[in-house]
Amino acid sequence: MKIRIIKDNQEGYKPHGIEIGTEIEVIESIFSERSILLDNDGTDCVLLQGEYEIINGASPQKMKIYYAHCQSLFGTPQEKRDIELLTSLGFDVVNPGDASYKDKVIEMKASGFTSGEIITYFGHEVERCDVLAFRALPDGAIPAGVAMEIKYAQTRGYPVIELPSSVQRRTISIDLTWEYLRESGQR
Repeated sequence: MKIRIIKDNQEGYKPHGIEIGTEIEVIESIFSERSILLDNDGTDCVLLQGEYEIINGASPQKMKIYYAHCQSLFGTPQEKRDIELLTSLGFDVVNPGDASYKDKVIEMKASGFTSGEIITYFGHEVERCDVLAFRALPDGAIPAGVAMEIKYAQTRGYPVIELPSSVQRRTISIDLTWEYLRESGQR
């Protein structure tokens, strides 16, 4: 794919000496609305923040996020809200609760795959993504399968994001916050 730099967002800033109007051949890239991660020669990555236009090639590719959550949330309004949130943040969501994954698990079980082999399969799905987001159970516990998916992401250095849950219940008062800060040596 080839892009042309139109302008940059920081006055006078020329990212890695790239001039406005320059055409760049992009071998690998991750786009967001106004940023592009360029990998031109397989060794140098540049985060370019500014405006660009695609001259030829594929359309921008979104970062993939693996949405790890308990099977009890599959098909629920909470799952739908989480997917909408992650999509609104610009991610392409990989959801193990999708029908295609359910069918794959049924097929694997029918073929005699063990639970460990099925878990490994989902670990490989995590590896295909760039980021992992997870939702804990309402009491804050993390189910074993979700914990395994988090571990796969962490061992590969992927960012891991916890989706908020029970924020109201976990919120403490200003007085308790000050007490905590005093007791922990912060104040």
